[in-house]
Amino acid sequence: MSWVSAPGRLVFAVKIGLLAAVTGIRRYQLRASDPALVLHAARLAAVRINLESMAAALNRGDTPAFFAAARHALQKRRA
Repeated sequence: MSWVSAPGRLVFAVKIGLLAAVTGIRRYQLRASDPALVLHAARLAAVRINLESMAAALNRGDTPAFFAAARHALQKRRA
């Protein structure tokens, strides 16, 4: 027979699960309130919008709009 009983293993597993859940929630809260991460996400969203604008301008054959969107995407990416 094992040195740890079956109910003891269950309690241990529940404690580890609760600890992992609390740690995960706390990490999520810290990351959600980090201004650097929020700014980075906003920049990525702006770049994605500019890339979509570039694709639309390319499909239309609108060269000035394509290069304007490309310039904005590069500016956001480098910021």
